[in-house]
Amino acid sequence: MKIKILSLAILLLVAAQAPAQRAFTIEAQNYDISDNLDLRAVVSIFAESKNLKDFEMRLNDERYQISNLDLNNDGWIDYLRVVETSERDLHLVVIQAVLDRDTYQDVATIVVEKRNNPQIYVRIIGNPYLYGVNYIIEPVFVREPVIFTFFWSSHYRPWRSPYYWEYYPKFYHPRPPVKVNIYMGHIHRYIPRDCKFYYHTTVNIYHNDVYVKLHQTVRRNDYERKHPEKSFNNRNKGIANKAEFNSARRTSSEANRRKVNQTNENYRKTSSRNLQSSSSSGNDERRNQNSSRGTEINNRPQQEQNVSGSQRRSAESSASASPSQKSSTRSSRGNAAEHSNNQKHSERR
Repeated sequence: MKIKILSLAILLLVAAQAPAQRAFTIEAQNYDISDNLDLRAVVSIFAESKNLKDFEMRLNDERYQISNLDLNNDGWIDYLRVVETSERDLHLVVIQAVLDRDTYQDVATIVVEKRNNPQIYVRIIGNPYLYGVNYIIEPVFVREPVIFTFFWSSHYRPWRSPYYWEYYPKFYHPRPPVKVNIYMGHIHRYIPRDCKFYYHTTVNIYHNDVYVKLHQTVRRNDYERKHPEKSFNNRNKGIANKAEFNSARRTSSEANRRKVNQTNENYRKTSSRNLQSSSSSGNDERRNQNSSRGTEINNRPQQEQNVSGSQRRSAESSASASPSQKSSTRSSRGNAAEHSNNQKHSERR
């Protein structure tokens, strides 16, 4: 009996814990190589840099880990060099990946433009090969960026990185890329919460003709020409740029989350029904056991009554037979005494 009750208790405990063990949430993620360099973080550290040399250091120093980009798939994060040119009130800062000997690839371009003094506008434009067409981010800073002082100071000199393949600064140490989800979780610390980012689909530059001319003088798309099949449009059919990619991924993740939640809810309902069924079966078994014990207990008085009745009848029979037996015994004793007296009387004669 105790073993049955213990087994039933264990069954109920396992059934109660099962929904908690089986409930889960899985988000299916689709990653793109452009996820390995968040342009919001890039433009944020650009604003905090003292000059473009400092900016290039921040891009590549392992203490910051701003980039996780391995565009040529050699197992090492690419060194990013900075090349700048300017004309009038327009500064063009181009970020290029160093991929091989005399092989460079534009990654992004930062446009710094003074329109109406003292208003200065900043745009960061992802290269179409990596981010798709018209992936343009406009940051709105709460505080004036430190680097503005560099561009419009009397000591300003255009910066062109002196580094190239197998010739790097001392602070640079080659390192392998980490998993994309780890990088995406890390990079948010460099994106200020009080900074807003607006996405545009057109290059809204006041000196647009100057921008086009300047870009032609510094652009490098060597890797794109060698590997056109790896372009953003070929990697992501039907998606224009990184902004659309992110939107589609959020939609897909939300749909998957709802699907998983519905699966968990259905499982919880099924487990609850199984638990109720197990509990009901346990209650029925306990009721049957209690009923059996009650029947056994109820039968005991009747059995005891039957036994007591038999014992009383035996005692009454014994009591009713006692007088005749006593009389017979007395008669036998009297006859024996009389016989003994007769013998003694005969001997005296």
